Amino acid sequence: MKSPSNLELEEKALLNTVEAMAERHGLPFHDFNEDYAAIGLNESMFYDEHHLDALGASRFTQYFAGILTQRCPSLKTDRNDLDWAADLDVYHRALEALGG
Repeated sequence: MKSPSNLELEEKALLNTVEAMAERHGLPFHDFNEDYAAIGLNESMFYDEHHLDALGASRFTQYFAGILTQRCPSLKTDRNDLDWAADLDVYHRALEALGG
């Protein structure tokens, strides 16, 4: 997979090569740069040229989690796990502090 990163043409050519190799070997590959609209991203949601800011990362995480849930339904989150719940709470408070 390739997470969203504002690719240059040269980088896109490299990813096309990776995608072709994955296909030859029967491996899945997805370039999420092609999913900006579905994810709800725009170019202002990048910390720098290649890295999402907190809001962009949050949107991508939600989108990616949805895809994983569909493709791998056996992956489950134990919402009763106290460590997981505490980490999720910290994450939500940090995101709120950033205005997300």
